[in-house]
Amino acid sequence: MEPAAEVLAGDPARGEVIAGLGACGACHTAEGGEPFAGGYGIETKFGTFFAPNITPDATTGIGGWSYDDFVHALRDGRSPRGRPYVAAFPYAAYTRMSDADLADLWAYLRGVAPVEAVERANEVRWPYDTRFATAAWRTFEFRREPPAEDRGEYLATGPGHCGECHTPRNAIGGLRARREFQGADDPPEPSPDLTAIIGEGWSQSDVVELLTSGMAPDGDMIGGVMRGLVVDGTSRLSVSDREALAAYVLSRAPNRHAKPDAEPPSDGEDW
Repeated sequence: MEPAAEVLAGDPARGEVIAGLGACGACHTAEGGEPFAGGYGIETKFGTFFAPNITPDATTGIGGWSYDDFVHALRDGRSPRGRPYVAAFPYAAYTRMSDADLADLWAYLRGVAPVEAVERANEVRWPYDTRFATAAWRTFEFRREPPAEDRGEYLATGPGHCGECHTPRNAIGGLRARREFQGADDPPEPSPDLTAIIGEGWSQSDVVELLTSGMAPDGDMIGGVMRGLVVDGTSRLSVSDREALAAYVLSRAPNRHAKPDAEPPSDGEDW
């Protein structure tokens, strides 16, 4: 067993921003439910996975966890008892989070209101509901990666895990890395091809504005999950972080041709 993680003094205010960037509340809050108390159904082509309670409730949440348990969950995708989590939990991206961000996120989650809420069983069809399926996915798709040195890449591939929604997946749910940000048709709502949308006509300042206010160059406002991610996450990043994130996303569109007067091929409902 690996040695216990070093417990850093986390900043809950910064952790709240990290939680917003990672859309933790969006996935771990059921419609009309208490924040972070779980129960939200994540629909996939394999079935529906229900996010667990991550409030500090001692019996049904993570109140009984140690910081070491938390780090292992995000970096190795395993519960305190050692059982592997399913891939609907994007821990493959969280392995790339820095020690400081993990500590900040832990500090924030420890401070949210504890809620007693029993975890709802997943509704996934056979054989994707078996331990064998999870083991197969981990064998072929899961890799622990260090945090990226480039700030924009770090935010996008680590805490932001942008590719988890905007990259198509293969037959066993693995990301098609060579098609990063090229969109996906997976439920609950298809995600657009970012390389196509921003690849023609969007400048870095356009992307920064989207990350700040949620407004596209044509004046449309984004909605859905992305709206919450902007309000709770990217809009609260520093200007330099938003610029770095925008630069990285633009770099994923290799055939980009800046056309200041071009109409972006999207509207707010596409996001």
